[in-house]
Amino acid sequence: MAAALSDLFKLLSAGAAIFPRGFADETRPLTLLEVSRPELAVAGVDVREEPGDPTDPASERYPHAFGPLPTSAVVTATPARMVDGSLVVDGDVLA
Repeated sequence: MAAALSDLFKLLSAGAAIFPRGFADETRPLTLLEVSRPELAVAGVDVREEPGDPTDPASERYPHAFGPLPTSAVVTATPARMVDGSLVVDGDVLA
């Protein structure tokens, strides 16, 4: 089951906004996963909407999965990489 477009956009936004903070210097190939929230629920994985900036509870909220990611929840896997501190997916710079 594919994620709703709004969920996918939110996940991509979360990855673009949050990922570079801790991985700006990463040189190894990366994989961006599109994950089905309904499949996570079936597997009993708790997903919470949390602030993107933990110091600002009013900041934009993003999904955060707590628990192992079951392979059944993975809808697509897309190669990605960090370039000059930005997350690049399919040639597009996301942040």
